[in-house]
Amino acid sequence: MKKITALLALIFTLTALFAVTVRAEGEDGGFELPAVDIEDGADDTGVVIDLGGGETPADSDTGVVIDLGGEESAGPEAAPSEPNDLTLDRVVDNADLLTDDEEADLRARIGEFTAEHGMDFVIVTVDGTGADSITEFADDFYDYNGYGVGPENDGALFALDMGERDWWLSTTGSAISAYTDYGIESIGEEVVPYLSDGDYYNGFVRLIDVCCDYADSFEEGSPVDDYGGYNDGNGSGYVVERSERPFSIVPYLICLGVGLIAALVVTSGMKAKMKTAVAQKRASQYMLRDSLDMLASEDTFLYTHTSRTARNTDSGSRSGGSGGGSSVHIGSSGASHGGGGGQF
Repeated sequence: MKKITALLALIFTLTALFAVTVRAEGEDGGFELPAVDIEDGADDTGVVIDLGGGETPADSDTGVVIDLGGEESAGPEAAPSEPNDLTLDRVVDNADLLTDDEEADLRARIGEFTAEHGMDFVIVTVDGTGADSITEFADDFYDYNGYGVGPENDGALFALDMGERDWWLSTTGSAISAYTDYGIESIGEEVVPYLSDGDYYNGFVRLIDVCCDYADSFEEGSPVDDYGGYNDGNGSGYVVERSERPFSIVPYLICLGVGLIAALVVTSGMKAKMKTAVAQKRASQYMLRDSLDMLASEDTFLYTHTSRTARNTDSGSRSGGSGGGSSVHIGSSGASHGGGGGQF
């Protein structure tokens, strides 16, 4: 019976693994289902359902058309790609770290970034933030000067404080999701070496390039984070493609579990039909009559052992680790911000 169970489990497991493999190849483009036209024209009700890419006539009594194909259709209004205030300067070099030509080049790069991703981007350098922290300064500078794209003021601001040698990337709107805590940490690893060497222009160029790559990943549905997308360290890409992501054993464990359950169901039915023996409730049923004569019995206490563990009396909270995503806080203006930073 055990051999039959193992054999059936192996068969069911291999079948499930094949199904998972086929599905995974299909997601990568290996398998495609042909388009199906349920109805090519209008019927008496005027309802047309098209699962393909062909034309869907609307010359029916009701004019109802359901098109699930690949034809272009009027969708929701496109998100704005221009900043809410075009007159604002996107490179504010109060610390005088850049030449006029470098500032002009950075502004052009930021303009291309905003047009492509629909998020504002600002670079600010200062010699001190006064009584404010670098976080408060970056959030307030963005909010009170009116930066942002769209109703949620989507965008990010990179602040560089030469007085305290601090940097901070403040995010707003969709940029909060685009630039996760882990992503901002990775951006810092790319940019800080330039800042530490005093090569501010190339540091800002690298900043814009990396932020553009991360925005691409976010728009593809895989923001750079510590659960899947990650910096591969070669500077060419930041989110590993589906076929290159780290191996996961979870689907195979699921397949193994399905196979075992299916095998147990089958063999349990087979076992239920085998009534050659019936289990007994008492051990005396298995003894020969008068084969054991108990003359005396005694319970003797031998020893005891006690272990003690000190109880933890620390009632304070301690944070550690990261579950991914973006930390969010509220600025003095009442707007929500994400962000992260460090020193250089």
